[in-house]
Amino acid sequence: MRRRFVSVFVAILLLLSLPTTALAGGSTYHNKILTRMLFSSGHCQSQNQANAELYTEMLQNAVYLAVDQSGNKTGDQDKLNLLLNNGVKGISANISILNPEVAFMHRSYTHRGWDWIYTDDKSNWQARKTILYNTVDTIFDFDKYSGSASEAAKKCDALCKILYYQHILGDLIYDDQDTLQLNATISDYDAEFTEKERGLTIAFAYAHPGSTNKDIFWELKGAVEILFVNQKNSYKYSGFMTQFTSLATEARTLAAMAGGVNSAERVQQRLGYEKKLLELLESYMPLLLDDEAFFRAAFPI
Repeated sequence: MRRRFVSVFVAILLLLSLPTTALAGGSTYHNKILTRMLFSSGHCQSQNQANAELYTEMLQNAVYLAVDQSGNKTGDQDKLNLLLNNGVKGISANISILNPEVAFMHRSYTHRGWDWIYTDDKSNWQARKTILYNTVDTIFDFDKYSGSASEAAKKCDALCKILYYQHILGDLIYDDQDTLQLNATISDYDAEFTEKERGLTIAFAYAHPGSTNKDIFWELKGAVEILFVNQKNSYKYSGFMTQFTSLATEARTLAAMAGGVNSAERVQQRLGYEKKLLELLESYMPLLLDDEAFFRAAFPI
């Protein structure tokens, strides 16, 4: 028991010694992931390059403000102002409305799922969601490329979900890398401690997911089915879904093992699945988006 306490204490000291941005990957890390998921070249290229770069920055800012903004960081109001000054309506004009009361624990109030209902809503989640939703809708104007207002709203929400969960996935990858690095200096693997922060985040994979027990695979599948409904018979869509379904089965099988992910070896295995999912999104999302009129209108090539 004493050895377990010492291990946890050492781990806490190591965590506290790391920069806050390192724990969640930081904006640069997340922005690169988002850009690679939108553009097959890994960076925006368009006939109207100035607009393309502006839209990309707006999406990066909106995801950050919705998911990661906490405390009174320098530049956060500027990120919000960029959206306000470029046509995004119906969002808060003051960054203070978004600040969680406990900055370090912001995941408790923003990382549990796009549709999670917070009973203790310290970060004003609805205002955060509105920032991302209205930014996405401003850039892509789904009403113009959908058959009805309800279809437009569903597609806009689906793209928001994909952008939200790619960010969460980036955090989970960073978490598991940190976990493995920390445990190289700790005498035994303490599953309870290293999994604590992940417990504030929607699960990567559940053994038996469902509508009341959602994991990232469940959420992404639903969003992809809505956003790319007109491509369901395409080889690109089929190729993505085949690999996605296979990976989901593998990740959920790991989650179903006795004791769950309770060893460094299993964390390493989960990390491999997380990276494969990110690679899959980065490989297929640009190809699928390229065939959508709403995307090509915003980023013409």
